[in-house]
Amino acid sequence: MTQTMLLLAALCTLQDEPPWRAVFEHLDLTRPELSEVAAGVEAGDQAAAAEALVRHYLTRREGAMAPLPAVPENYDRGNADKVLAREFTFVGKTHTLPYDIDWNANPPNDHEWPIELNRHYTWLNLARAWDATGDARYARDLAFLVSDWITDNPRPESPRDARWTWRTLECGLRLQRPWPECFLRMLDAPGFTPELLCAMLLSIWEQSDYLMRFGGGGNWLTMEKNGLLTAAVTFPEFADSQAWIDDALSNMTREIGVQVYPDGSQVELTPHYHSVAMRNFDAVYQRAVEHGLEVPGEYAETVERMYEYLALIAKPSGRIPMWNDSDHDDAHRRLEGIADRFGREDIRYIVTRGEEGTAPERASVLLPYAGQVVMRSGWTMDDVYLAMDAGPYGYGHQHEDKLTLDLWGYGEELIVDPGRYTYAPTKWRGYFVSTESHSTVLVDGDGQIRRSDRSTWVVDRPEPLRWYSGESVDLAVGVYDTGYPGAPGVMHIRKLLFVKPLRCFVVVDLLVDARGGDEPRQLTSQIQFAHPGGVVDPATKAVRVQAGSAGAIAAPVAADGWSVSVHEGEEDPPTGWVAWSLHKALKEPATMVRYTSESGLPAAMAMALIPYPGDSPPAVRLGPLPATIGGQAAAPTEVTALRLGVGEESATIVIRHDDLRGPVTVDGRTTSSEVALWMDDQPAVEIPIAAQGEDVEERIQWGYQAGGGYVYEATHDGDIALPGARRGVPYVYRVLRVGPAGAEVLETGELLLEEPELETFEEDVPAEWTGPIDHTQPGHDGSRGALRATSEATTDTSYVTVRRPVREVATEALAARLAYRTPMADGGDWFYLKVTFTDSDGLWWSAYIDNAPTGDWTPGELALGDFRGDTQDTPEHGKPMPAGLELVELQVTLRKGVTAEPVAPVLELDDVGVAG
Repeated sequence: MTQTMLLLAALCTLQDEPPWRAVFEHLDLTRPELSEVAAGVEAGDQAAAAEALVRHYLTRREGAMAPLPAVPENYDRGNADKVLAREFTFVGKTHTLPYDIDWNANPPNDHEWPIELNRHYTWLNLARAWDATGDARYARDLAFLVSDWITDNPRPESPRDARWTWRTLECGLRLQRPWPECFLRMLDAPGFTPELLCAMLLSIWEQSDYLMRFGGGGNWLTMEKNGLLTAAVTFPEFADSQAWIDDALSNMTREIGVQVYPDGSQVELTPHYHSVAMRNFDAVYQRAVEHGLEVPGEYAETVERMYEYLALIAKPSGRIPMWNDSDHDDAHRRLEGIADRFGREDIRYIVTRGEEGTAPERASVLLPYAGQVVMRSGWTMDDVYLAMDAGPYGYGHQHEDKLTLDLWGYGEELIVDPGRYTYAPTKWRGYFVSTESHSTVLVDGDGQIRRSDRSTWVVDRPEPLRWYSGESVDLAVGVYDTGYPGAPGVMHIRKLLFVKPLRCFVVVDLLVDARGGDEPRQLTSQIQFAHPGGVVDPATKAVRVQAGSAGAIAAPVAADGWSVSVHEGEEDPPTGWVAWSLHKALKEPATMVRYTSESGLPAAMAMALIPYPGDSPPAVRLGPLPATIGGQAAAPTEVTALRLGVGEESATIVIRHDDLRGPVTVDGRTTSSEVALWMDDQPAVEIPIAAQGEDVEERIQWGYQAGGGYVYEATHDGDIALPGARRGVPYVYRVLRVGPAGAEVLETGELLLEEPELETFEEDVPAEWTGPIDHTQPGHDGSRGALRATSEATTDTSYVTVRRPVREVATEALAARLAYRTPMADGGDWFYLKVTFTDSDGLWWSAYIDNAPTGDWTPGELALGDFRGDTQDTPEHGKPMPAGLELVELQVTLRKGVTAEPVAPVLELDDVGVAG
């Protein structure tokens, strides 16, 4: 009989053993350094085996984590003393718990509070206080907390049974630092008996094994796999450690390719969580290198791009824009040491604000996949900076805030994204994620609704936004095209011009109804300043806010027809707030300016944003200028023309929104360019209709028939394809040949992608559909019919699939639409609903559209980029579905997971349509 079999036989003869003894089942007792442990187990003396195991870890404690952080002798014990008193502060909310903690306690009714409690970072305060002082109170209290948590929170069957204590994210975070460090620091501390230390090891194994079986996606996955790899390399004595290493590295290698766009941005498009994912991807890379593990070369290159992205979007202060669920984080702190690691002198220049390194090639940048634009005069604290988020909705942590602005200048925050403040489901969460709190536009009092259209969340190509950066001006164009609740066809086009000689910005908001509606709308353009104290000039309706050593002015170019209101710190409804930190629960009143007009569409509003240094605003001269095209007066929706003076300098500015076929004349000057700038006594600056290059190439530009000009641009490969074009929306386009000598228009035209024809199931028998269909019943929006499929009630995992043949070729404009309902009492663990296409080669391509049962009819819309290869053991698995496939079948599948009580899976469908 082998040594392993003898050990297992010895273990199997024991009766009623304390749970901690199960740790020996998970150790590789054939390792030479564990020979004394193996001898104790083989002899049936688990107490001796535990003592030998502790002695083993004492001999290798210093090298186990690379290395344990040093604790200074003057370590501040204040936080440790608070733990002794059971006083905890999470998300800015302080509460005192009883000595024997309920680990699911949630006294502030904010789910982030018990989540933070169960991450166990407070345990590090006790461990480090013990290490610094030798005071046994800290050690014994930590021993009690460890034992109490293990006893009170046995491993659940799945995360659905865990509440706050066994979420996979918390397992990953605990394994990254608190549990390994506490174990290694407390090996010889009072209260940490060999039995308790073995119980800790057993829990580390259980949490690691749990992460092998369950897990999240996005930034969750990066934290989970970082924790799993940390446990594996810190405790190689576990028999499963190599499997954990393999799993962590394979998942992270795959995910860094999936989660990180080519411009370095992470798919959640939330700078805070970008940093979280970046830190975890990098930690895994560095930990792998330290332990001689192989990581592909492109992995390190992608990590470098993530740091570069953070450097490019950071303000001169180092702070990030608080886009989506972000706080006022310091990006420069994240970038310390990166210049040396990757040989990036441009990043050194950025972090040192020009004192060291080499200046980046360009100060202003477009991050094309993120769709984020940064315009800046430079990298010092005396420079100005304006950022616009014009990109996709993002994979997670999203806000309804497309085209929002962030202005920084002369050492101060001036206009900001308001942040996230809280995750608690209160009116405040609703406010901070809504359009109402951001510097963008409301239509009829309503905000954006990107959440309802999953096809806008993640992209597989760069955002085709118009972008130009030159010596005197930058131009960026962004579009929100998903409509508003009562105005589904209304689009918001924002054109942003950086007038560099004046160090100020012009913002033009164009509202068009791309589906042809003509009813009057209430339009509201908002600016969220960073500080309170807004002062309105009643004559010009300009608003000024002073922010310490600098200030900013928002001034409409033409005030007629627009009313102005100022809001600060209003409670009901919330209006005029900035939240700097979730973890400090910190929000402050700040000036929110709203310009409102009742107008038919198309409509236009232009304003200047003027940052200034000091506490005295400059003299500003601003007003519209009449413009003509071919001798006829041009409407404001065709041309924005203005005169802008700041201090002693002035400029005439022209921004065109028509089809550019004729010259425009303003103030005696004529231009055929899209943008023209005339500074006093200086030559004209004109932006060409397309950026010129060294080589001749063809490009395609397009926009809406309803107006706004050509707002998108992409390389033209011979086919008239408009990436991201929406069905039912009429577009205009033109094809250009561009080269060193300029641009030539080759072709112009119109394009309309027809809507998919919807199946409404009005007949008794749904044509061509097969599966466990029992009948039809009233459907979506009160229609008379809906397809219903169900199967027998069971506690086991079960699937319901309905299918029908299709005859489509997948194009860039593929659309799959449906309304669905899953009226079930419980979906069990790993519930999902997915749509699958089968191609002519028999391969499956799937998109997941929901992960919890819903009793309400829910519309869904899927595009080409939502589908991934879903046929195991093929090279296509997990890859995006390419255009050009012949699609032969459509399936909709509901998966019910394991449930405690028998549940009948139910799937209902209506308004299903597919168009290639």
